[in-house]
Formats: sequence, C-alpha cells, structure tokens
Amino acid sequence: MAGAADRIEWRRAFPARALRLAGSCVAAGGFAVGAAWVLFGDEPAALNTGEANPLVSVPQWTMVAAAAVVGASFVPVFRRPTVAATHYALSVRPGIMRTLLLPWATIAEITGVRAGGEEFLLIRLQPGLDALGDHPTYWDQAVLRAAARGYPRADDYDIAIRMREFAGAAPAKVSALAAYAPENVDITSRL
Repeated sequence: MAGAADRIEWRRAFPARALRLAGSCVAAGGFAVGAAWVLFGDEPAALNTGEANPLVSVPQWTMVAAAAVVGASFVPVFRRPTVAATHYALSVRPGIMRTLLLPWATIAEITGVRAGGEEFLLIRLQPGLDALGDHPTYWDQAVLRAAARGYPRADDYDIAIRMREFAGAAPAKVSALAAYAPENVDITSRL
C-alpha cells in the first residue's frame, strides 16, 4: 500500500489475468483471420454472372473485426482497477469504466470475502443518501455480479472489487482501509 499520511492507495499487482485474456483474444483473432484467408483468400473478384463477388472481402472484414476485438481486449491491461482512501472518501474503480468517489458518509459496510476461490472487497452504501457521491451503475457492478456467483449474499452490496488485482495480503488491505474509515462504517473480513 502506497500513500502519504492523509491518503492510502492499494498498489496494483501484475495484470496477469488481463494479459491472459488479451493473449487468448490474439490467438482467437489470428485463428479467425487465418481461417478466413484459407477459406476465402482465393475467391475471384467477379462471379460467373459478372457481378461483384461479396465473399472476396470476407478476409479483410475478418481482419478488421479481429483487430477491434484484440484492441478492446488490451484496455484492461492499461485501465486497471483502483482503491484509494482519504479521511473524507473512498475512491474505487472496480473495472475499466469510471472511478467512483464515495464519501465515507455514504458507506454503510465494507467487507472482504472469499467467493468461488477469489477474494473480493464488497461495499454496501447507505440507502437514501442519493445526493452524496457517485452511484454505481450496471457497468460498475460487473465484478459484483461475478462475486454473487460464488457468494449469494453479495447481492446485498453495491460494489465489488477483485483483491487479486492488487499486491499484498487481502486481510492487510482491508485493515489499511479501516484506518481511514470513520467509526460508523462497519468494516469486517471473512477471509
């Protein structure tokens, strides 16, 4: 955990999971492009009727689609999750989308759990405090849906963060957040 006396930020771990996903996309894209070239690479430009052959462009469009998928698969390598805390707020980016600023006044509970062989940090927000801080949307809750598959009680929370995305032991990470949270925030660990 890095930070000054008034701020803490969890250090990110090596992006092994994101690189495996990107590598899989590169391999699948290469296979798809190769198959398209083998199957449609020698298509004539014109049909016997003299009309343009639509199959002649299949390899090029397959290459464009594969490049788009491979490019998108590298986004998680560079846009990584973050967890940072000050005495005012908790700042989290659960996935690749946006960073949420959650004032401590809006947080009811933070807990670390093990679900399906993974460790997650779950955050439950106070109901009815709509005017304060950011609110998680469907896209911000993708990791929460993954946690709910292995831990059904995760549906009671609003945000989840994969702890393996960060360096260090999971209980130590939860303890580090406890030092910045006010007493009214319930911080537990089931790790």
